[in-house]
Formats: sequence, C-alpha cells, structure tokens
Amino acid sequence: MRRETRDVRGLSVIWSERDGAPLLMLVRMASRGACLWDPIWDRLGQHFSVVQFDLRMPSTADLDDPRRVFRGLAAQCVEVAAGLGHKRFHLFGWTGGTHVALRCMADFPEQVASSLLLGPFWTLEDMRSPEKGFEFARALVESGNLALYSYYWYMGGLSPGFVERNFDQVERWAEQRNSGDAFLKRDPAQILKWMRALRGCWVEPPELAGNATPTLIIAHALDPWHAGPSAAMARALHRHLPHARFELLEELGSMAPIEDPDRVYRAALPFYSAVLDKPVPEALARGGN
Repeated sequence: MRRETRDVRGLSVIWSERDGAPLLMLVRMASRGACLWDPIWDRLGQHFSVVQFDLRMPSTADLDDPRRVFRGLAAQCVEVAAGLGHKRFHLFGWTGGTHVALRCMADFPEQVASSLLLGPFWTLEDMRSPEKGFEFARALVESGNLALYSYYWYMGGLSPGFVERNFDQVERWAEQRNSGDAFLKRDPAQILKWMRALRGCWVEPPELAGNATPTLIIAHALDPWHAGPSAAMARALHRHLPHARFELLEELGSMAPIEDPDRVYRAALPFYSAVLDKPVPEALARGGN
C-alpha cells in the first residue's frame, strides 16, 4: 500500500489514503524509525486511511508533569487529524500510545470515533513486580549499552518460542531500532524518567466514567520482563471502562503486532466491523490482503 510523507501543522506525517475511508491514527511513542507498525499497516489500510507521526519526546523538565505532557500529545493528534481534513478519527494506541489515546477520549470525546488500546499501562494495587522489572531496565540503560537494551526490549516483548526460531529477525529489528529510533539518542536520565512516566496513570477514573467511546482493550498474556504492560494492567483499566470489549492474546507479548500481525488483526476485526457498521469478508478475517 502506497504511503506518502506530508507536512501537517509543521509535523512530518506518514499516511496511506483510501478514498472515502475514515482516518485511523496509529499512536505509539517509539519513533517511525523503529518500523513497528509496518507488519499490520496494510491490513488496517483495507478499511481506513492510516496515519502515523512521531510524537514529540518531552524534555526532562516536562516530565515533572506527565499528565500535561499527554494532554499536549492528545491535542496534537486532534490537530493532525484536522489538518488532514478529518474532524473525527479512530485511534489505535499501543503501549505508551494508550496514554495518549485515553487522554484523547477524556479531553476530546466528540473527535474520537473509536479507540483500540493494545497493551495499556495502568497502576496496579501491587506494583512490586513491575517495579523490579523497571529496575532491570534501569540497570541496562544506566550501563550506557543502549544497543543491548534494544535486544532486551524486543526479547522481552516477543514470545520465547519466536525468539528461539527467529533470532536473525530479532537481530535485524534490534539493529534497526539502534540506528533509527531517536529515543535511544536521548540522555539516559531522560529515557528513564520517560519510562517511569509510562508506568503511571494519567487519566483519573472519574474522567472515564460515562465515557461512551467505542473501545476495544487488547491485552497480551506474556510480560517476560515484568515491567508491564501486562494483562493485569489491561484488566484493571477495563474495570473503569466496563462498556469496552476485551480480548486476550494468549502466548503473545507486547510485540504482538510484529510477531503475529494476523492474530492482532483478527482480534480487531469484529470491533472495527461494528464501529464501521461494515461486515468483514471472511477472507479478510483470516488476515488476507
């Protein structure tokens, strides 16, 4: 599917336009250089005009107020959609992008047509395990070996069997991120402060009460690095969005869209069929192009 780069409100965006189709915004904090959306992009593009842009990495000082940071990023999503001629748009938030999607739902409910939240973070009553997982990651980042951290990031998000069978691909992804993701060029203190912010809650439950945005929460069963996002976090969020659909991806981790894009696509299709009021052909439901 043909993708083009456009300048929209001073931001460089990547998008593939389908005539007459609604806009789907892909939101994740990892930059375009990591190429994480590529395996699933064309599948989603069968139903939507698809857009992605690199969200602004906040400064260390900005991260003293993560709620304000995510509010600003949510407003930026609305501005990009408007710049592409769409007053309403669909959101697909993945890990850190779920914070942005939730803020969009809270702050701009009239603009958000639907929200898919894949691997959301949420604060648990017992955060001891995620805290230890974060400390493992901290040790790697503070060592200065961010190339090794890239391997840890992928290997902790993929199933053990996939890593064992496809280590050549894991190497390619890790090296691709090392060379292309601007996040890894940041100061380690800033990286860690940002990783810490991701493990908070930046939408209060009362802000979600009564929210009627059609929502699908997709959780993954595996969290090998124990720092989240996790299925427990997704379930905790679901308790505050009881109208949302919930889907669990068994035997997959946070990198599900690159390990098994067909499985993620099949999980999303019934939801998108409902929100678009458009039956999904059987061949597409099996992940066909």
